[in-house]
Amino acid sequence: MKCAEVEYLAPLYWSGELETQAMAEVEQHLKECAACAHEMALQKQSDEMLHDTLLSEPVHDDELRGRVRAEIQQTPRWLPRRLWLALGTAAAAALLLVGIRFIYLPTASDSVSTTGQVSASIWADAADDHNEEVVKRAQRKWLYGTAEINAMVAEKTGDAKLVAQLAPEHYHIDRMRICELAMRTYLHLVYTDGRHEISFFLRRRGGEQLTGPKLAESNGRAVEGESVEKLQIAGFQSQRYTVLVVSELPRQQTLDFASHAANSVLDVAAISVHNPLIPAVLLLH
Repeated sequence: MKCAEVEYLAPLYWSGELETQAMAEVEQHLKECAACAHEMALQKQSDEMLHDTLLSEPVHDDELRGRVRAEIQQTPRWLPRRLWLALGTAAAAALLLVGIRFIYLPTASDSVSTTGQVSASIWADAADDHNEEVVKRAQRKWLYGTAEINAMVAEKTGDAKLVAQLAPEHYHIDRMRICELAMRTYLHLVYTDGRHEISFFLRRRGGEQLTGPKLAESNGRAVEGESVEKLQIAGFQSQRYTVLVVSELPRQQTLDFASHAANSVLDVAAISVHNPLIPAVLLLH
Protein backbone atom coordinates (compact mmCIF):
# COMPACT_ATOMS: atom_id res chain seq x y z
CA MET A 1 0.00 0.00 0.00
CA LYS A 2 1.31 3.45 -0.97
CA CYS A 3 1.35 6.64 1.10
CA ALA A 4 -1.34 8.29 -1.04
CA GLU A 5 -3.69 5.38 -0.46
CA VAL A 6 -3.10 5.43 3.29
CA GLU A 7 -3.82 9.16 3.37
CA TYR A 8 -7.09 8.64 1.50
CA LEU A 9 -8.17 5.71 3.70
CA ALA A 10 -7.29 7.44 6.96
CA PRO A 11 -10.88 8.61 7.78
CA LEU A 12 -12.23 5.10 7.26
CA TYR A 13 -9.38 3.69 9.32
CA TRP A 14 -10.18 5.88 12.31
CA SER A 15 -13.92 5.20 12.04
CA GLY A 16 -13.35 1.44 11.92
CA GLU A 17 -15.09 1.07 8.55
CA LEU A 18 -12.22 -0.57 6.67
CA GLU A 19 -12.38 -4.24 5.77
CA THR A 20 -10.03 -6.51 7.69
CA GLN A 21 -7.55 -6.87 4.82
CA ALA A 22 -7.39 -3.13 4.15
CA MET A 23 -7.01 -2.43 7.88
CA ALA A 24 -4.07 -4.84 8.06
CA GLU A 25 -2.41 -3.26 5.01
CA VAL A 26 -2.73 0.23 6.48
CA GLU A 27 -1.27 -0.88 9.82
CA GLN A 28 1.59 -2.67 8.08
CA HIS A 29 2.38 0.49 6.09
CA LEU A 30 2.36 2.57 9.27
CA LYS A 31 4.95 0.22 10.78
CA GLU A 32 7.22 0.74 7.77
CA CYS A 33 6.66 4.44 7.02
CA ALA A 34 7.62 6.90 9.75
CA ALA A 35 6.14 9.88 7.85
CA CYS A 36 2.70 8.30 7.56
CA ALA A 37 2.81 7.07 11.15
CA HIS A 38 3.55 10.63 12.32
CA GLU A 39 0.73 12.04 10.18
CA MET A 40 -1.74 9.47 11.51
CA ALA A 41 -0.71 10.28 15.08
CA LEU A 42 -1.47 13.94 14.44
CA GLN A 43 -4.84 13.01 12.96
CA LYS A 44 -5.66 10.90 16.01
CA GLN A 45 -4.77 13.78 18.31
CA SER A 46 -6.93 16.20 16.30
CA ASP A 47 -9.83 13.72 16.27
CA GLU A 48 -9.66 13.31 20.05
CA MET A 49 -9.56 17.08 20.58
CA LEU A 50 -12.58 17.55 18.30
CA HIS A 51 -14.46 14.78 20.11
CA ASP A 52 -13.77 16.33 23.51
CA THR A 53 -14.79 19.77 22.27
CA LEU A 54 -18.10 18.53 20.89
CA LEU A 55 -18.95 16.69 24.08
CA SER A 56 -18.18 19.77 26.15
CA GLU A 57 -20.89 21.78 24.38
CA PRO A 58 -24.05 22.00 26.54
CA VAL A 59 -27.29 20.74 25.02
CA HIS A 60 -30.05 23.28 25.69
CA ASP A 61 -33.11 21.08 25.79
CA ASP A 62 -35.07 22.83 28.58
CA GLU A 63 -37.65 24.26 26.19
CA LEU A 64 -38.28 20.89 24.55
CA ARG A 65 -38.55 19.16 27.93
CA GLY A 66 -41.11 21.74 29.01
CA ARG A 67 -43.22 21.18 25.91
CA VAL A 68 -43.12 17.41 26.35
CA ARG A 69 -44.16 17.69 30.00
CA ALA A 70 -47.03 20.03 29.05
CA GLU A 71 -48.28 17.59 26.42
CA ILE A 72 -48.11 14.71 28.90
CA GLN A 73 -50.09 16.68 31.49
CA GLN A 74 -52.80 17.42 28.94
CA THR A 75 -53.10 13.76 27.91
CA PRO A 76 -56.04 11.89 29.55
CA ARG A 77 -55.01 9.55 32.37
CA TRP A 78 -57.14 6.75 30.98
CA LEU A 79 -55.01 6.19 27.87
CA PRO A 80 -53.78 2.58 27.51
CA ARG A 81 -50.35 1.70 28.93
CA ARG A 82 -48.98 0.96 25.46
CA LEU A 83 -49.80 4.47 24.32
CA TRP A 84 -48.00 5.91 27.34
CA LEU A 85 -44.98 3.86 26.39
CA ALA A 86 -45.19 5.14 22.82
CA LEU A 87 -45.34 8.74 24.04
CA GLY A 88 -42.34 8.16 26.27
CA THR A 89 -40.38 6.65 23.41
CA ALA A 90 -41.25 9.57 21.12
CA ALA A 91 -40.13 12.05 23.76
CA ALA A 92 -36.83 10.21 24.21
CA ALA A 93 -36.29 10.19 20.44
CA ALA A 94 -36.98 13.93 20.28
CA LEU A 95 -34.42 14.60 23.00
CA LEU A 96 -31.89 12.44 21.16
CA LEU A 97 -32.45 14.43 17.98
CA VAL A 98 -31.84 17.64 19.90
CA GLY A 99 -28.54 16.24 21.12
CA ILE A 100 -27.55 15.27 17.58
CA ARG A 101 -28.56 18.71 16.34
CA PHE A 102 -26.23 20.46 18.76
CA ILE A 103 -23.32 18.08 18.26
CA TYR A 104 -23.33 17.36 14.54
CA LEU A 105 -25.41 19.91 12.67
CA PRO A 106 -24.40 23.52 11.92
CA THR A 107 -25.75 26.49 13.78
CA ALA A 108 -27.45 29.30 11.89
CA SER A 109 -24.14 31.12 11.58
CA ASP A 110 -22.54 28.04 10.02
CA SER A 111 -25.31 27.09 7.61
CA VAL A 112 -24.03 29.00 4.61
CA SER A 113 -20.51 27.56 4.59
CA THR A 114 -21.56 24.03 5.55
CA THR A 115 -24.33 23.96 2.96
CA GLY A 116 -21.82 25.13 0.40
CA GLN A 117 -19.52 22.23 1.24
CA VAL A 118 -22.28 19.63 1.12
CA SER A 119 -23.92 20.85 -2.07
CA ALA A 120 -20.76 22.01 -3.83
CA SER A 121 -20.60 20.86 -7.43
CA ILE A 122 -17.76 18.83 -8.81
CA TRP A 123 -16.55 21.97 -10.63
CA ALA A 124 -16.09 23.86 -7.36
CA ASP A 125 -14.42 20.88 -5.69
CA ALA A 126 -11.96 20.54 -8.58
CA ALA A 127 -11.17 24.25 -8.42
CA ASP A 128 -10.62 24.04 -4.65
CA ASP A 129 -8.25 21.10 -5.00
CA HIS A 130 -6.21 22.79 -7.72
CA ASN A 131 -6.08 26.04 -5.76
CA GLU A 132 -4.94 24.39 -2.53
CA GLU A 133 -2.58 21.78 -3.93
CA VAL A 134 -1.13 23.43 -7.03
CA VAL A 135 -1.52 27.20 -6.63
CA LYS A 136 -0.98 27.46 -2.87
CA ARG A 137 1.34 24.44 -2.69
CA ALA A 138 -0.33 22.92 0.37
CA GLN A 139 1.69 20.10 1.90
CA ARG A 140 0.46 16.87 0.33
CA LYS A 141 1.97 13.49 -0.37
CA TRP A 142 2.47 13.12 -4.11
CA LEU A 143 3.54 10.20 -6.23
CA TYR A 144 6.44 11.11 -8.54
CA GLY A 145 8.07 9.18 -11.36
CA THR A 146 6.41 8.28 -14.64
CA ALA A 147 6.66 4.52 -14.10
CA GLU A 148 5.07 4.72 -10.63
CA ILE A 149 2.32 7.04 -11.85
CA ASN A 150 1.55 4.80 -14.84
CA ALA A 151 1.32 1.81 -12.52
CA MET A 152 -1.11 3.58 -10.20
CA VAL A 153 -3.28 4.80 -13.08
CA ALA A 154 -3.34 1.29 -14.52
CA GLU A 155 -4.38 -0.10 -11.13
CA LYS A 156 -7.19 2.42 -10.64
CA THR A 157 -8.49 2.77 -14.21
CA GLY A 158 -7.24 -0.27 -16.09
CA ASP A 159 -5.25 1.72 -18.66
CA ALA A 160 -1.77 3.20 -18.02
CA LYS A 161 -1.80 4.87 -21.44
CA LEU A 162 -4.24 7.47 -20.10
CA VAL A 163 -1.33 9.40 -18.57
CA ALA A 164 0.14 10.08 -22.01
CA GLN A 165 -3.24 10.45 -23.75
CA LEU A 166 -4.34 13.23 -21.41
CA ALA A 167 -1.12 15.25 -21.70
CA PRO A 168 -1.52 18.47 -23.73
CA GLU A 169 1.09 19.27 -26.35
CA HIS A 170 4.41 20.39 -24.79
CA TYR A 171 3.27 19.23 -21.32
CA HIS A 172 4.50 16.24 -19.34
CA ILE A 173 3.31 14.52 -16.17
CA ASP A 174 4.92 15.84 -12.99
CA ARG A 175 3.10 14.22 -10.06
CA MET A 176 -0.10 12.49 -8.97
CA ARG A 177 -2.17 11.81 -5.85
CA ILE A 178 -5.54 10.35 -4.89
CA CYS A 179 -8.20 12.90 -3.94
CA GLU A 180 -11.95 13.25 -3.49
CA LEU A 181 -14.33 15.41 -5.51
CA ALA A 182 -18.07 15.51 -4.80
CA MET A 183 -17.64 12.50 -2.49
CA ARG A 184 -16.05 10.34 -5.21
CA THR A 185 -12.45 9.20 -5.59
CA TYR A 186 -10.36 10.77 -8.37
CA LEU A 187 -6.76 10.67 -9.49
CA HIS A 188 -5.27 14.16 -9.46
CA LEU A 189 -2.59 14.37 -12.15
CA VAL A 190 -0.49 17.53 -12.49
CA TYR A 191 1.10 18.31 -15.86
CA THR A 192 3.65 21.06 -16.53
CA ASP A 193 5.37 22.72 -19.47
CA GLY A 194 8.01 24.28 -17.23
CA ARG A 195 6.06 27.52 -16.77
CA HIS A 196 2.50 26.49 -16.01
CA GLU A 197 0.92 23.64 -14.08
CA ILE A 198 -2.51 22.27 -14.93
CA SER A 199 -4.60 19.67 -13.11
CA PHE A 200 -6.36 16.70 -14.63
CA PHE A 201 -8.83 14.82 -12.45
CA LEU A 202 -9.55 11.29 -13.67
CA ARG A 203 -11.75 8.40 -12.54
CA ARG A 204 -13.46 5.32 -13.88
CA ARG A 205 -17.00 6.46 -14.51
CA GLY A 206 -19.44 5.20 -11.88
CA GLY A 207 -22.74 7.08 -11.84
CA GLU A 208 -21.52 10.67 -11.68
CA GLN A 209 -22.86 13.05 -14.31
CA LEU A 210 -21.34 16.35 -15.43
CA THR A 211 -23.97 19.09 -15.57
CA GLY A 212 -22.10 22.16 -16.78
CA PRO A 213 -22.90 24.10 -19.95
CA LYS A 214 -21.72 22.48 -23.17
CA LEU A 215 -18.95 24.61 -24.65
CA ALA A 216 -17.59 22.35 -27.38
CA GLU A 217 -17.67 18.83 -28.79
CA SER A 218 -14.71 16.57 -29.46
CA ASN A 219 -14.72 13.00 -30.75
CA GLY A 220 -18.49 12.99 -30.31
CA ARG A 221 -18.15 13.91 -26.63
CA ALA A 222 -19.60 17.04 -25.09
CA VAL A 223 -16.98 19.22 -23.45
CA GLU A 224 -18.49 21.17 -20.57
CA GLY A 225 -17.01 23.95 -18.51
CA GLU A 226 -17.32 26.39 -15.63
CA SER A 227 -15.38 29.32 -14.18
CA VAL A 228 -14.65 29.48 -10.45
CA GLU A 229 -13.11 32.83 -9.54
CA LYS A 230 -9.83 33.01 -11.51
CA LEU A 231 -9.78 29.33 -12.40
CA GLN A 232 -11.14 27.69 -15.53
CA ILE A 233 -12.54 24.15 -15.46
CA ALA A 234 -13.48 21.99 -18.44
CA GLY A 235 -14.47 18.36 -18.55
CA PHE A 236 -15.97 15.49 -20.48
CA GLN A 237 -17.18 11.95 -20.01
CA SER A 238 -16.56 8.92 -22.17
CA GLN A 239 -18.18 5.53 -21.71
CA ARG A 240 -15.55 4.59 -19.15
CA TYR A 241 -14.05 7.78 -17.75
CA THR A 242 -14.79 11.17 -16.25
CA VAL A 243 -12.08 13.78 -16.86
CA LEU A 244 -11.80 17.35 -15.55
CA VAL A 245 -9.16 19.95 -16.38
CA VAL A 246 -8.37 22.95 -14.15
CA SER A 247 -5.98 25.76 -14.95
CA GLU A 248 -5.27 29.44 -14.39
CA LEU A 249 -4.91 29.92 -18.15
CA PRO A 250 -7.55 31.55 -20.39
CA ARG A 251 -10.85 29.73 -20.79
CA GLN A 252 -10.32 28.81 -24.43
CA GLN A 253 -6.92 27.31 -23.71
CA THR A 254 -8.34 25.22 -20.86
CA LEU A 255 -11.16 24.15 -23.16
CA ASP A 256 -8.58 23.14 -25.78
CA PHE A 257 -6.82 20.96 -23.20
CA ALA A 258 -10.07 19.14 -22.45
CA SER A 259 -10.98 18.84 -26.13
CA HIS A 260 -7.58 17.34 -26.92
CA ALA A 261 -8.01 14.83 -24.11
CA ALA A 262 -11.54 13.97 -25.23
CA ASN A 263 -10.20 13.28 -28.71
CA SER A 264 -7.28 11.20 -27.40
CA VAL A 265 -8.84 9.06 -24.66
CA LEU A 266 -10.05 5.75 -26.02
CA ASP A 267 -12.66 3.47 -24.51
CA VAL A 268 -11.21 -0.04 -24.62
CA ALA A 269 -14.63 -1.67 -24.42
CA ALA A 270 -15.99 0.45 -27.27
CA ILE A 271 -13.01 -0.29 -29.52
CA SER A 272 -13.21 -4.03 -28.99
CA VAL A 273 -16.70 -4.12 -30.50
CA HIS A 274 -15.21 -3.10 -33.81
CA ASN A 275 -11.91 -4.90 -33.46
CA PRO A 276 -12.22 -8.55 -32.42
CA LEU A 277 -8.43 -8.89 -32.42
CA ILE A 278 -8.17 -6.95 -29.15
CA PRO A 279 -7.79 -9.51 -26.34
CA ALA A 280 -10.99 -10.12 -24.42
CA VAL A 281 -9.09 -9.80 -21.13
CA LEU A 282 -8.97 -6.04 -21.67
CA LEU A 283 -12.72 -5.93 -21.20
CA LEU A 284 -12.39 -7.18 -17.66
CA HIS A 285 -10.66 -4.06 -16.35
